[in-house]
Amino acid sequence: MKVECKGAYVGEGRLDLLVGGRSIVELEAVRQVLPLHEATVVSSRKATDKNLALLIHFNAPRPEDGVQRVVLS
Repeated sequence: MKVECKGAYVGEGRLDLLVGGRSIVELEAVRQVLPLHEATVVSSRKATDKNLALLIHFNAPRPEDGVQRVVLS
C-alpha cells in the first residue's frame, strides 16, 4: 500500500489482511503482544484511513483472549 503524510508520498507499507476494503486485520504469533504490535495496528489504521482494525494473537491462552479491536475515535 502507498503511505502518505499530509498528502505527500513517503513510501510503501503492507497489511496482513484487508477485509472488504474496510477493515484491517493484523496477525501476530508472538509470546506476548507488546505495545509495539499495538502501535503497528494504530499506524496502519491511520495510514489507510480505515475505521476498524483487529489485532489477532494466535498464541493467546484462549481464542477470545487473542482478539483486540482498535477503532478510530
